[in-house]
Amino acid sequence: MQIYDPTMRGQLMLTTDNYEIDVEPARSSIDAQDCVVLDVKALRSSVYLINGRAWVDAKTYLLVRVQGTQSKSSSLWAGTPLITRDFTNVNGFAMVTHEKIEAHNFLLGQTVEEIEYRDYKIVGDARAAAQ
Repeated sequence: MQIYDPTMRGQLMLTTDNYEIDVEPARSSIDAQDCVVLDVKALRSSVYLINGRAWVDAKTYLLVRVQGTQSKSSSLWAGTPLITRDFTNVNGFAMVTHEKIEAHNFLLGQTVEEIEYRDYKIVGDARAAAQ
């Protein structure tokens, strides 16, 4: 799968190389975390990039949530699903903890898939990786 290829990482990240990013004027809270809200629009069509919003912790600048639709649909049958990914801070890295994908089509109706991620094993921390 392309998403797991380390050479593709730069083409999938939430950066200005991949997205047009605008900061919303008002902040928002998610689970008591004060967040800066970003409007994100993919610069190219890809099943791995979204058009939507990102919530970033105002203190750590780590992702808290990303929500939107794929900039390119992955399936004619699924339509354009709404994707929500929640993140947590694990040793200075924003790691996905929960993913919810909601899709609707005329044949199958509403479909919801939820994935829980846990038990991350990270050696070191982000500060050491950045040096």
